[in-house]
Amino acid sequence: GTRAFVSYVQSYSKHECRLIFNVKELDFGLLACGFGLLQMPRMPELKGRNVETFIPSDIAIESIPYKDKIREKQRLVRKRRLEDGEQTMKSGDKKRQKPQSVSWSKQKDKKTAKARKKLQREKTKQQAHKAMLFSEEDWDELSREVNLLKKLKTGKITKEQFEQLVNDEI
Repeated sequence: GTRAFVSYVQSYSKHECRLIFNVKELDFGLLACGFGLLQMPRMPELKGRNVETFIPSDIAIESIPYKDKIREKQRLVRKRRLEDGEQTMKSGDKKRQKPQSVSWSKQKDKKTAKARKKLQREKTKQQAHKAMLFSEEDWDELSREVNLLKKLKTGKITKEQFEQLVNDEI
């Protein structure tokens, strides 16, 4: 839920058509409730925004156990360390270990597999790009609707005229 909320807010704020996707009109509190969040995430897009409509839950999130036994064990160890006042080890504190040597043939196999995966990714990316292309008519229709929306926002046409003109295009 949290990742989806953060991704949604970021994509909404970075969208090119800010006339339609206006971040200032977005109610972040209700949106977070819609995503089923227990607490609001800390993110730069929410700084200085009013999120009074969000109702945080009374559930202590730290007490929820992981389903995976290994992760739950790590969580309990980390919790004990924090209770004892120990600081968690930083990545720079660990001793560097020498990587084990790998045979030449295995390295070559890894490189070819990596190159094969890269080609496959590029191929699927190109196919997705081709599928996303719009026709000239679609772009014209979109630009007409944006122009009509701008006229509606500035008050040059009424809402009824806007709806009639948009429905006439279909």
